[in-house]
Amino acid sequence: MVTRRNIQRQHIRNEIKTIARQQMVDNGPAGLSLNAIAKQMGVAVSGLYRYFDGRDALLTSLIVDAFNAHADAMQAHADSAPRLNYSARLMGAMWGYRAWALENKSEFALIYGTPIPGYVAPREVTVPAAQRSLTVIYSILMEAYQVGALRQIAPASPQEYPKLVDTGVPPSIAYWGARGWARIHGIIMLELFDHLPGLVSDLDGFYRAECLILLTEGGLPPP
Repeated sequence: MVTRRNIQRQHIRNEIKTIARQQMVDNGPAGLSLNAIAKQMGVAVSGLYRYFDGRDALLTSLIVDAFNAHADAMQAHADSAPRLNYSARLMGAMWGYRAWALENKSEFALIYGTPIPGYVAPREVTVPAAQRSLTVIYSILMEAYQVGALRQIAPASPQEYPKLVDTGVPPSIAYWGARGWARIHGIIMLELFDHLPGLVSDLDGFYRAECLILLTEGGLPPP
């Protein structure tokens, strides 16, 4: 049952997280400070413990929010393409991956950047959220594979591929998906930390070209 008290509690939790996100923009994830949040809100720091059980609990909530927002952006981009156009849906998901990262640099750094000193993420909470973005990709790959739109990438025995989590697709395609994710993620990280502009003048075009190469490797036509 939703009560006025619950609504107010959620409102204050959201306010705390909004201030925390701005702190991360200003000072990086490691600069998150409950004392600074309490000061900005005009309350005693002990009052924040009514809403989050310390800094680590707040960090965990922010991490889960970031992973979910990232996956939602990917899904929205993928869903904007025709259902049976697997190339366009995959391109949309990959574009959504980058777009969200560029628009939310501090949160992307929170979930994929340098570990925060003293913080250990509770895997039972953060891993399911982290897997959502890959689920967006692999669900499209599974659909494309089931209708014969994806080819076996360099067919070989499963023993010839590194051990991967079971995604429901053949090992060669699963490996291709994992390698593709690592490639686009690496490009985005280089872009976020300004390592690409000295070499690449058209960052959008460079990223799109790499995405198209991945689709070609899977036997998919350009979207």
